Amino acid sequence: MSGFKILKGVFLFTLPGELSVEDIQDPFLVSVHIITDPGESKTLQQAIDKLLAWIHPDLQLFRVSERRVSKKRRKPGKAGAPQPALAVILFLQEEYGEEPILQLHETFQRPPWRYHHTERVHGKFLPYMPCSQDFYTLAPETPLWAIRPVHYGKEIIRFTIYCRNENYADILKLYELILKRPVCQKKTDFCVFPVYSNMEIDIQFSLKKLPKGQMPVPTESAVLEFRVKDVGQLVPLLPNPCSPISEGRWQTEDHDGNRILLQVWLSGGEHSQLAFMLPIIFSVSVLSACCLKQGNCISYDELRDLKTDFAINLYRHISGAENRTNLVVSPASVAISLELLQFGAQGNTFTELQDALGYNIHDQSVQDFLHTVYEGTADSGQGTVVQLACSFFVPTGVMLSPHFAARAARWANSSLQQTNFTDPNRTAAQIQEWISSNLGDGDVHGLPLEGAALPLSRVTVVSTMYFKSVWLKKFSFMDTQILPFTTAEGIILKVPTMHHTAEVNYGQFQTATLEPFSVVELPYLGEKLSMFIVLPSHRRTPLSQIESHLSAKTITLWTSSLKRMKMDVFLPR
Repeated sequence: MSGFKILKGVFLFTLPGELSVEDIQDPFLVSVHIITDPGESKTLQQAIDKLLAWIHPDLQLFRVSERRVSKKRRKPGKAGAPQPALAVILFLQEEYGEEPILQLHETFQRPPWRYHHTERVHGKFLPYMPCSQDFYTLAPETPLWAIRPVHYGKEIIRFTIYCRNENYADILKLYELILKRPVCQKKTDFCVFPVYSNMEIDIQFSLKKLPKGQMPVPTESAVLEFRVKDVGQLVPLLPNPCSPISEGRWQTEDHDGNRILLQVWLSGGEHSQLAFMLPIIFSVSVLSACCLKQGNCISYDELRDLKTDFAINLYRHISGAENRTNLVVSPASVAISLELLQFGAQGNTFTELQDALGYNIHDQSVQDFLHTVYEGTADSGQGTVVQLACSFFVPTGVMLSPHFAARAARWANSSLQQTNFTDPNRTAAQIQEWISSNLGDGDVHGLPLEGAALPLSRVTVVSTMYFKSVWLKKFSFMDTQILPFTTAEGIILKVPTMHHTAEVNYGQFQTATLEPFSVVELPYLGEKLSMFIVLPSHRRTPLSQIESHLSAKTITLWTSSLKRMKMDVFLPR
């Protein structure tokens, strides 16, 4: 689904926060590609997957493939096997007892695992349980593996590069450049970069400076892969040549000769990721185009733009009054109330209503268009429900114009109700009952009706918008994580965040002041309804700059410019 057809309503939701693309966690920001001799890949992949399943069965951080012919290797010298520069250390919760950790160590005693060495510091063993100081490998020239207990906190998967003493400072700067994030732990000879975190696990990338004279050996049969946004910005800053090896994939080396694969993941590559944290959300319902009368009457495109501009202007007006609060507003339900009032208004009141909406409800072409729109709400289908309703409450005994009463009764599921405004409690109960009968599940708990039934009221207009649907591509509850959300005031909150990978319509745009932002379209089941999500590309860009850029024309531009792309999408639950 692309573009607008018939706009049934635009619903605006907002959260007062911003989150830069650079802040989003990607569980696959760092991964490892292992290349084995022919016939070994399946065994090694199964061994790695079985090991990682103790932490999380869906973490596919290691990919094993085969070279065409076996690699000839030199036999180790008298000093024994050299120390690989890359290691993977799993930190497991000790609160589950020693038994699971010891079981994993037993796994290391069986092929294809091979004992490599036992780690010591200044000639002494580290203060861990037995076997927790041991390192293992799967095959020559592949990473080291170890398991350590965690006394408290979450379980951890940590990629570690052992660095030559003289190159450590330069290598630290290089990986800061690639990862686009600062270290979270730092000592004179050790640092840790946060890669990903949820309620259960952390994924980390670390550097360890070795004593002078120790020479870690690059893992010739394993390559570190990093997802990057723009390799073009990195190339001039890299210490060694960077060459393309396939579309969106570039290879280089760090100062110690460790091979690095850079995978471009935001410029239309195989698998892109972007996280959207709901700064602004547009949900737009779409139907097939209708035919309007020919002549000088207002066109469908003009009405579509007028309805969209009304929604944007209403949002701006209300959000200005509700500053620093979360806001949900339905312009469609507000518009239907103003349309109903327009049928009975005259003079200045009619002019003000027409100016607010942008159209004259007495125009037959407008009525034809809106009738088609509102009738379409009752035919959402495929588990999607959209219900618009409006009621005109007047004092008992008041005689309305027959012409107005007839128009109002036929307009978009509207109705006329008589009530006794001198009995506010009874009137409020009557309004509440009407609202319940016009909501799909009757859920109106906590709905405030203060002022809706004041004794001095002459007329009360109540409208409802009920929307219920499911995503075309559902979010799995199991993929919910606790991730940071930065508010407009710069406060970082930890919020439950949904995640899934899907083909979505995505585009990058900029405001008149050249501030970049991204737009993604998430369709609901049936693809007649979509949610458009807007995210500033930089933390420094205030949401107000994006909001001031909104208009019917810009939204039309978005829908005609979005391209299909596979992405990881994150949304607060």
